[in-house]
Amino acid sequence: MKHDKPFKVRNCLGFMRKQMLMTSALMVLVLMSFTLVSAKTTVTGVILDPSFNFLADANVNVSCNTNVLQTTSFSDGVYAVEYFEKDCKTGDTVNVTAISDDGTLFGTGAGIVHDKKDGEGTTVNVATVLVILIPEFGFILGTLTLLSAIGIFFVVRRD
Repeated sequence: MKHDKPFKVRNCLGFMRKQMLMTSALMVLVLMSFTLVSAKTTVTGVILDPSFNFLADANVNVSCNTNVLQTTSFSDGVYAVEYFEKDCKTGDTVNVTAISDDGTLFGTGAGIVHDKKDGEGTTVNVATVLVILIPEFGFILGTLTLLSAIGIFFVVRRD
């Protein structure tokens, strides 16, 4: 009888340990399933230079509901980012800004997130935004343009 009591306690502790391990494993699986099931929104597009050639290595900022993601365009000018649906959903506006890797070209674009059916019939959220980069005004050229506009305003107003 002396050995039965410690044996029962030992078996009880082993059972409790297994039960806690199984409960922990189940919790982890449940949490992982939430991340796998959660919908995503994909924003894609192409970055082009003024001659409509694909622009590689452009720095791209994508903004949806104040959530900003950054990426770089691939060799074919394509960029892509992915949001959780809670951060960017169907009907939201997506704003994209891009700057060439040497900083001489700049462009912006905007689009709306739409829901589409993929090949398997699953609804996915997608926004596609094309951005054409143009040369930026230099400081001197920008200042001259501003002064010219002010001068023309006073000339026209004088008459």
